[in-house]
Amino acid sequence: MTLRLTRRRDPRTFWLLTSPTLVILLVVGVYPLVASLWMALNRSQVTGPSRFVGFDNFARLAADPRFWNAIINSLAFATLALSLELVFGLAVALALRRSGRETWLVPVFMLPMLISPVVAAVTWLMLYHPTIGLINYVLRPLIGTPAWLANSSLALPSLVVVDIWEWTPFVFLLLRAAYLGASVEIEEAARVDGAGRIALFRHILLPQLAPAIGAVLLIRGIDVLKVFDTIYVMTGGGPGLSTETLGIYIYRAAFEDFNVGYAAALSYVQFALVIVLGLLFIRRVGRTQQ
Repeated sequence: MTLRLTRRRDPRTFWLLTSPTLVILLVVGVYPLVASLWMALNRSQVTGPSRFVGFDNFARLAADPRFWNAIINSLAFATLALSLELVFGLAVALALRRSGRETWLVPVFMLPMLISPVVAAVTWLMLYHPTIGLINYVLRPLIGTPAWLANSSLALPSLVVVDIWEWTPFVFLLLRAAYLGASVEIEEAARVDGAGRIALFRHILLPQLAPAIGAVLLIRGIDVLKVFDTIYVMTGGGPGLSTETLGIYIYRAAFEDFNVGYAAALSYVQFALVIVLGLLFIRRVGRTQQ
């Protein structure tokens, strides 16, 4: 005797179970998106009535030098931080892959990622202090006491160092997990055939890590393009406009200049930039997995 179990889909049960999630998505996601788009199409200011201007706010962006400066700073910060985090994370993952100290080194290495970005920013703000900071105390015999965050040439690289310190452990964690899941047999066979370290890394290990590297570029790329808290706490976008990224410029336009409509237009540009780069990374990941 065979017992058959039939699955019947009840539309009422389906909508009853999914409606809370759909309502939350509409309230948290769709409504703010539509409301911010309406703001971007209006000349909205906190101190006065709004007026519909169509795409004038977006047209102003092309002639706004601060906007282009913020774009350049955002891309420069993202490129430097992401590339160096990938290099350092991969190097540490490879260095620890056969060491017997993994059990205690890995948790210690993960500590910076567990700290709040604001706490990390305040800590590095003290380290970068020109007179009482530990960095200048150590480097004083070599380079003197540079003002790391007050120098327009040094401020952005100094912020990149903070981001690398905090988020390289995340890159290391993903790449280490990918390496532990890689095929050991292929690597051993290549060693038997006489493959050197460079050839082994380039032709065996790197292709196996390519999907994880693509995931790192996607996740961290989106995150680093939206960075706000670290820069706001440490420099506030200064000195001058040398570290003013899109996130900082959006904040200043909305809460210092009280130009909410223009800030909404800026936020949509940032949203489009993140989406475009995210799609490029996803496409790249898809190619590596084929």
